[in-house]
Amino acid sequence: MKKQPSSTTISFRIDSTLANELKKKGLSERQSLHEYARNLFLDALAERELRDQVIDLQSDVQDIDAAISDLRHDLSWVLYKFLTELTDLDPEEAQSWIATNLRS
Repeated sequence: MKKQPSSTTISFRIDSTLANELKKKGLSERQSLHEYARNLFLDALAERELRDQVIDLQSDVQDIDAAISDLRHDLSWVLYKFLTELTDLDPEEAQSWIATNLRS
């Protein structure tokens, strides 16, 4: 038989005006005050987890962007060396060719 996860009761006090507002909103969704408050709490936790994941992804994208920028710089340097040492292009022509053909 599968063991059911344990649960814990959490309780706290809120202003009666807020409780009445929550109760009305809960009833409009066919939920008791307690069910509605619990669902609000769980939704907020889920949104926080999603927000944290988005922040992590933004950081990862920034890291990837920096890595791509470094690679573009390295590629430009290697291509510059190739063009100036193995072709008849002078340094200015090589830089111009790179700027024209390796746009950001």
